[in-house]
Amino acid sequence: AAGDTLTGGDSGATATISGGGTGSVFFDGSNDYLRIPSVNSSFAFGTGAITFECWFRPTNTGATLGGHISGSTSDNFNIFYGTGNIGLWGGSGTFMNFGANVELDTWHHVAVVRTGTGYNQTQFYFNGNRIGFGTWQTNYGAIEMLLGRNNLGGGNELDGYLSNVRIL
Repeated sequence: AAGDTLTGGDSGATATISGGGTGSVFFDGSNDYLRIPSVNSSFAFGTGAITFECWFRPTNTGATLGGHISGSTSDNFNIFYGTGNIGLWGGSGTFMNFGANVELDTWHHVAVVRTGTGYNQTQFYFNGNRIGFGTWQTNYGAIEMLLGRNNLGGGNELDGYLSNVRIL
């Protein structure tokens, strides 16, 4: 509910659910993130289909690869944004970086859809438009998902709001 505080991460950092009935979580860009433990076999995708989607509203875009919407403790499931770009680092040599107008204080929708590990079987969508495609071959065992940062921490956290995260 609005005003609730979520506590997580190794440091015990907190994130606050914003008011106004939006149901979003605010991350201040400094040690705020949510962790989904690797004991959850729901994230053992193998080489199968994966869809990640969410709404985010950045309050600061940071450096070119500065803000991370998602990540994992093994640094192989990172969706990032920056000034003029958005993309995916998916491990096993997968790196997709696309030009995108990531405006501050504006809600944006992002979706990454992997239907297979073959050539160009991953589609990247930004605000309802397919902006690119690529090859994502990572074979995922049970991974520990992070929302609001990647595994590198410092300077790679989301500075803004995150809402309606779906991972299928």
